[in-house]
Amino acid sequence: MSRKRKVLLASVISGTALVTAAILLLGHYMGGAATGTVHVGTPVASSAKHRKPTQALPLDTAYFTATLPAGFVLKQNTATPNADIFLLRLTADTDSTVGQQFAATIGVSPTGGIAETSDYHLRATQTDTYQPYHPSYLPAGATAFHSVSGAPSVTVFLPRGTTYGEVTLSTEGGATENQLDTSAKAIFAGWSWK
Repeated sequence: MSRKRKVLLASVISGTALVTAAILLLGHYMGGAATGTVHVGTPVASSAKHRKPTQALPLDTAYFTATLPAGFVLKQNTATPNADIFLLRLTADTDSTVGQQFAATIGVSPTGGIAETSDYHLRATQTDTYQPYHPSYLPAGATAFHSVSGAPSVTVFLPRGTTYGEVTLSTEGGATENQLDTSAKAIFAGWSWK
């Protein structure tokens, strides 16, 4: 074998060894535990960051203001997740001993109105799972459904011009429908469109 070929073969072998070592080191580094904080969306409640869960959670968004009962903690606030359809998505929940989840979506109303949204249509047509619901706390013009099978949930649809709100209180089994109603009543007592 000529000296040129020996040098070329040695270069290829050492280059391959270096690339393999780099890949192994990179794989080890990337497989480690992640640290740090992930921030999504814009905070909507100035007091949410250092708030004790025993205090009510005021919400002040570009579209509405409301107050969640004590125990709720803001989990996600995404402005314009899909500007063509949804303008705002916000979620909050309580600890597992209370077991309530809150979700609010503000969306652009379809041409046919709120009844053409997929969530409304699902609740209006799946009558073995959802039934119309008429609690006294509903704001004027709102329509509500509650689950009649599975875990309790209450969803309220609030039309407002070219937009609409959809507010759901649900549980994975930790809360009763009466407890969800108590929270919904408190939320809608302070609900105000902007």
